[in-house]
Amino acid sequence: MNMIFIDGAPSILVGLGDIPGIILDLNSAEPLDDGNFRVGALATDDVIAEIQSRGATVGILEDNASMEARLDELYTLIDAGEPPVA
Repeated sequence: MNMIFIDGAPSILVGLGDIPGIILDLNSAEPLDDGNFRVGALATDDVIAEIQSRGATVGILEDNASMEARLDELYTLIDAGEPPVA
């Protein structure tokens, strides 16, 4: 899973909800200067390709490897019973 942002027209963004494997946060929508909107999402590499094929632009905030490493670290802390360090 990649943590991403998606820029596109409202009609495109709303239509992305039918893609299996996407976790789309339409409540995060922010208007952009060009009339489009930006929303946050979690998506696999295959889903990113599908989003782009529908005419939206994708920016990766954190890629799959970084997300996996972060989760592994958190699970290790949970298993050890230690609170996370800020």
